Amino acid sequence: MLNVFGRALILYLAVVLFIRMMGKRQIGELQPFELVITLLIADLVATPMQNIGISLVDGIIPVIVLFCIHTIISYIGMKNNAVRTLFFGHPSVLVEHGTVNEKELRKLSMSIPELMETLRLNGAFHIEDVWRATLETNGSVSVQLTNASSAVTAQDAHVRTKPDATVMTVVVDGRLDMKNIQALRLDLRKLRDALAQAGFEELDTIFYATVDELGALHIQGHGDPPQLVDTTVEVGA
Repeated sequence: MLNVFGRALILYLAVVLFIRMMGKRQIGELQPFELVITLLIADLVATPMQNIGISLVDGIIPVIVLFCIHTIISYIGMKNNAVRTLFFGHPSVLVEHGTVNEKELRKLSMSIPELMETLRLNGAFHIEDVWRATLETNGSVSVQLTNASSAVTAQDAHVRTKPDATVMTVVVDGRLDMKNIQALRLDLRKLRDALAQAGFEELDTIFYATVDELGALHIQGHGDPPQLVDTTVEVGA
């Protein structure tokens, strides 16, 4: 019993030491190769911790080897951009100048609702207000708002503004989002008429469209460069 307890304690302390030496990062901030090394370390120490027939040295040596691999990759990555790109990847621009990068979203298998949720979590409720949104190599998204949206607030300038309005997607990749349309109490015929008047008679030509509670309709079409249209539609019908 004491033997098992002692082995578990030693292996636990060894893993904590090596993880601390790898750097102060949360799981969500790890690079892909760092996450793989962390998972392998956890698997390697589990066997000698449970099986007293395996020596502690056989459990600790592979951990040391993985730590050395991590150190080497990190060092070379700082000196060589090609190696850094191979193991760390490179940032992906999701939104630039208020325009969604459709090709990048498809490459990353990220949907418009997921993008909107990420932007909201970063304090951006309108895509038009985003100067640039970048998916970093550790999986986090950094959002830079336009100067008009971030430099001076309406409260700072003592300017009266329109009430805040929730933004919802009503068309995603050519398909209507009936749940959001019903939540906004939109008349489907009026929505289609507004889209047609904006030059989008066919839903297939629309990458995404959003409507807020005040009726502001923002549309981005497929294509490069994409067609952007801002108009209005009656809500609460």
